[in-house]
Amino acid sequence: WAKAAVCKNKYFAEPYGKLLMEGQRMLHLHHTWAAQEGGEHDDNHTAEHDDIIKAIERRDADSAELHALKHAEGFRVRLTRYLDRNLSRSISLCGEVAASSR
Repeated sequence: WAKAAVCKNKYFAEPYGKLLMEGQRMLHLHHTWAAQEGGEHDDNHTAEHDDIIKAIERRDADSAELHALKHAEGFRVRLTRYLDRNLSRSISLCGEVAASSR
């Protein structure tokens, strides 16, 4: 967000700031779900972040972008899996527990 703010272009900085806040909100939802489900996290994500940082330190923009895209795609897959959960499958409208939840 700092990069957007430094440019002093409110038409860029404001939407970018909102986009980052939405991303943080989705990330929080995902991490809360992952923790409740027994968590799939840390080591792989940390390594992905390290790869991005190392590429930036080498000033290798193409590699940094490739690693960032890979990391973002992994997040998209995990977030989609979170959003696709069927929380109502064990709820019966007739008062009985659905067979699939027994």
